[in-house]
Amino acid sequence: MRELINFKSAEVFRVKETWKDGRGCETFYTQESLDYNHKWYKTSEFTVLGSVGVPSPAIQLYKTGYSTSRCYVRVEYELHSDVELDALEFAKLRANHAFLYGQRTGDLLSHAVVDGKHVYQLVSECDSGD
Repeated sequence: MRELINFKSAEVFRVKETWKDGRGCETFYTQESLDYNHKWYKTSEFTVLGSVGVPSPAIQLYKTGYSTSRCYVRVEYELHSDVELDALEFAKLRANHAFLYGQRTGDLLSHAVVDGKHVYQLVSECDSGD
Protein backbone atom coordinates (compact mmCIF):
# COMPACT_ATOMS: atom_id res chain seq x y z
CA MET A 1 0.00 0.00 0.00
CA ARG A 2 1.37 3.38 -1.00
CA GLU A 3 -1.17 6.15 -1.43
CA LEU A 4 -0.24 9.77 -2.18
CA ILE A 5 -1.86 12.19 0.27
CA ASN A 6 -2.94 15.57 -1.06
CA PHE A 7 -3.65 17.91 1.84
CA LYS A 8 -4.71 21.54 1.74
CA SER A 9 -1.64 23.65 2.43
CA ALA A 10 -2.46 26.89 4.24
CA GLU A 11 -0.47 29.56 6.05
CA VAL A 12 0.40 28.62 9.64
CA PHE A 13 0.47 31.00 12.60
CA ARG A 14 2.29 30.72 15.93
CA VAL A 15 -0.43 31.29 18.54
CA LYS A 16 -0.41 31.84 22.30
CA GLU A 17 -3.45 30.14 23.78
CA THR A 18 -4.44 31.23 27.29
CA TRP A 19 -7.10 29.43 29.31
CA LYS A 20 -9.44 31.03 31.84
CA ASP A 21 -7.23 29.87 34.75
CA GLY A 22 -4.31 31.88 33.33
CA ARG A 23 -2.28 28.91 32.13
CA GLY A 24 -1.48 28.59 28.46
CA CYS A 25 0.76 27.32 25.73
CA GLU A 26 2.15 28.23 22.34
CA THR A 27 0.91 26.22 19.38
CA PHE A 28 0.44 26.40 15.62
CA TYR A 29 -2.86 26.97 13.82
CA THR A 30 -4.10 27.70 10.32
CA GLN A 31 -6.70 30.45 9.91
CA GLU A 32 -9.39 27.78 9.59
CA SER A 33 -8.38 26.24 12.94
CA LEU A 34 -8.24 29.67 14.58
CA ASP A 35 -11.75 30.48 13.36
CA TYR A 36 -13.02 27.13 14.66
CA ASN A 37 -11.38 27.59 18.06
CA HIS A 38 -12.70 31.18 18.41
CA LYS A 39 -16.20 29.87 17.74
CA TRP A 40 -16.18 26.86 20.07
CA TYR A 41 -13.63 27.56 22.84
CA LYS A 42 -15.08 30.64 24.51
CA THR A 43 -13.01 30.18 27.70
CA SER A 44 -9.70 30.48 25.82
CA GLU A 45 -7.98 33.54 24.45
CA PHE A 46 -5.95 33.21 21.24
CA THR A 47 -3.18 35.69 20.46
CA VAL A 48 -1.49 35.41 17.06
CA LEU A 49 2.25 35.92 17.51
CA GLY A 50 3.06 35.84 13.80
CA SER A 51 3.11 33.80 10.64
CA VAL A 52 5.55 30.93 10.15
CA GLY A 53 4.59 30.39 6.50
CA VAL A 54 3.22 27.39 4.66
CA PRO A 55 4.64 23.84 4.59
CA SER A 56 7.49 23.30 2.16
CA PRO A 57 6.13 22.69 -1.33
CA ALA A 58 9.04 20.32 -2.03
CA ILE A 59 7.47 17.36 -0.22
CA GLN A 60 5.45 14.31 -1.16
CA LEU A 61 3.50 12.53 1.58
CA TYR A 62 2.34 8.94 1.26
CA LYS A 63 0.20 6.72 3.45
CA THR A 64 2.09 3.42 3.58
CA GLY A 65 0.20 1.46 6.22
CA TYR A 66 -3.11 1.38 8.02
CA SER A 67 -4.38 -0.83 10.80
CA THR A 68 -7.39 -0.74 13.05
CA SER A 69 -8.88 -2.76 15.86
CA ARG A 70 -12.08 -1.94 17.72
CA CYS A 71 -11.47 1.68 18.73
CA TYR A 72 -7.81 2.06 17.73
CA VAL A 73 -6.30 3.35 14.47
CA ARG A 74 -2.67 3.44 13.35
CA VAL A 75 -1.53 5.11 10.13
CA GLU A 76 2.03 4.91 8.81
CA TYR A 77 3.45 7.55 6.50
CA GLU A 78 6.46 8.09 4.28
CA LEU A 79 7.46 11.65 3.49
CA HIS A 80 9.90 12.51 0.68
CA SER A 81 11.60 15.89 0.55
CA ASP A 82 14.28 17.53 -1.58
CA VAL A 83 15.58 19.29 1.55
CA GLU A 84 16.02 18.22 5.16
CA LEU A 85 13.00 19.22 7.26
CA ASP A 86 13.22 20.71 10.74
CA ALA A 87 10.79 20.62 13.68
CA LEU A 88 9.02 23.77 12.43
CA GLU A 89 8.27 22.14 9.05
CA PHE A 90 6.71 19.14 10.81
CA ALA A 91 4.68 21.51 13.04
CA LYS A 92 3.37 23.25 9.90
CA LEU A 93 2.37 19.88 8.42
CA ARG A 94 0.55 18.94 11.64
CA ALA A 95 -1.24 22.32 11.70
CA ASN A 96 -2.41 21.61 8.14
CA HIS A 97 -3.83 18.24 9.21
CA ALA A 98 -1.50 16.28 6.95
CA PHE A 99 -1.48 13.47 9.55
CA LEU A 100 -4.19 11.67 11.53
CA TYR A 101 -4.61 13.47 14.90
CA GLY A 102 -4.38 11.44 18.11
CA GLN A 103 -2.07 10.33 20.89
CA ARG A 104 0.68 10.32 18.26
CA THR A 105 0.37 12.76 15.36
CA GLY A 106 2.95 12.31 12.64
CA ASP A 107 5.63 11.18 15.08
CA LEU A 108 9.03 10.71 13.43
CA LEU A 109 10.26 7.11 13.42
CA SER A 110 13.27 7.38 11.11
CA HIS A 111 15.05 9.58 8.60
CA ALA A 112 17.35 8.51 5.77
CA VAL A 113 18.76 10.02 2.60
CA VAL A 114 17.96 7.84 -0.44
CA ASP A 115 19.12 8.86 -3.91
CA GLY A 116 19.56 12.46 -2.74
CA LYS A 117 16.05 12.70 -1.24
CA HIS A 118 15.26 12.89 2.45
CA VAL A 119 12.89 10.07 3.36
CA TYR A 120 11.05 10.19 6.69
CA GLN A 121 9.00 7.38 8.25
CA LEU A 122 6.22 8.70 10.51
CA VAL A 123 3.24 7.31 12.42
CA SER A 124 -0.03 8.50 13.88
CA GLU A 125 -2.11 6.60 16.42
CA CYS A 126 -5.45 7.41 17.98
CA ASP A 127 -8.22 5.71 19.91
CA SER A 128 -11.90 6.49 20.15
CA GLY A 129 -11.20 9.10 22.85
CA ASP A 130 -9.69 11.50 20.28
